[in-house]
Amino acid sequence: MEIQDFLETVLFVIVVYRQPVPKSAAWTSLESEIANLRCKTNLLIYDNSPEPQVAPDSTLVHIYYHHNPSNAGVSAAYNFANRLSLHEGNRWLLLLDQDTQLSRGSLLQYHKAFNDHPDSVIFAPILRDKKGIVSPFTFRLGGGVRVKSARSGVISLKKYKAINSGLLINSDAFQRAGGYEDSLRLDFSDLAFLRKFQTVDEKLMIVNTVLQHNFSGSVRQEYQKTLDRFKIYCEAAELMGGITGHKILFWFRSFLRALHLTCSYGHVSFLRIHHQTWSKSR
Repeated sequence: MEIQDFLETVLFVIVVYRQPVPKSAAWTSLESEIANLRCKTNLLIYDNSPEPQVAPDSTLVHIYYHHNPSNAGVSAAYNFANRLSLHEGNRWLLLLDQDTQLSRGSLLQYHKAFNDHPDSVIFAPILRDKKGIVSPFTFRLGGGVRVKSARSGVISLKKYKAINSGLLINSDAFQRAGGYEDSLRLDFSDLAFLRKFQTVDEKLMIVNTVLQHNFSGSVRQEYQKTLDRFKIYCEAAELMGGITGHKILFWFRSFLRALHLTCSYGHVSFLRIHHQTWSKSR
């Protein structure tokens, strides 16, 4: 299949929150790649911001814009995107976080991986941040563990995982897997989805491309913002514990994070939030 034919079957998805789309790394890099290829494709902008914004114009990208001021999170956005892709006849979803930057030639590498492995139904790039490789990663004791190196090829979803951003997923396979868990707005959404996806296919194809990703967990933020973010993480950990049947494991992992943040910021509020969140589940 030629690159133009391939891209016409793809629905790109960019989920934004409190950021103008034209200034997002995902949009600027996608627009640049599409312009270099002189191909047409499709894009859903799912906006979780309080106020709507005007979607950018493009002669090569057909843009769907959906505003959800309730900030339902990425899982609801991806499920909405897959329903749209099936309705519009797109065979593939390519998920992008607003802070993920496509590298030069990355779409050509997705296309090559697609042609080289026609039976694969899920692909992922190598993602890096300032500390190193973010995805793929291993998952142990309720948390992700970075790998030191990664290369293209087939890996097992039983051993390795990947974050949402950069995933290229067959729309029918997405549907068969049951989609994302709406209750997991952000944290653990990728893990829960890939856990379900293993019922469809246990193999993940790593694409020969490296994307840059601004991983929020690797950047120190102000106290209140970190506290609010930790509360969301704790709630997700409690939900994930219920989904997997390993509540003790996720309790322990979130407790370790609370302890780390308490030491880092000098506030016991993190331990208090952890206790309050998990007390509700008893």
